[in-house]
Amino acid sequence: HPHANILMGCLGTENDPPVDLHVVPQLMPGESLMACSDGVWHYFTPEELASTIAMLSPREACEFLIQKARTRAKGAGDNLSIVIVKLEPLT
Repeated sequence: HPHANILMGCLGTENDPPVDLHVVPQLMPGESLMACSDGVWHYFTPEELASTIAMLSPREACEFLIQKARTRAKGAGDNLSIVIVKLEPLT
């Protein structure tokens, strides 16, 4: 995106940063949630992210995606932050 590097808000200023709320009505066992910075998602298609998260544990998926993003960025990437949560059924 042409405005990908424009800072829209930050912490520690007089004004609060903009907030964008999303609601997931119900999560089911087996579903996953991922939150990441643009330094991660910029290098993947939604299909690549989904298949990686489906095939690997959350920790393995995070480590794989960070490593792959660094490789694809060729030393010129942005900061990388990611968290993945998989919901498991209660036993």
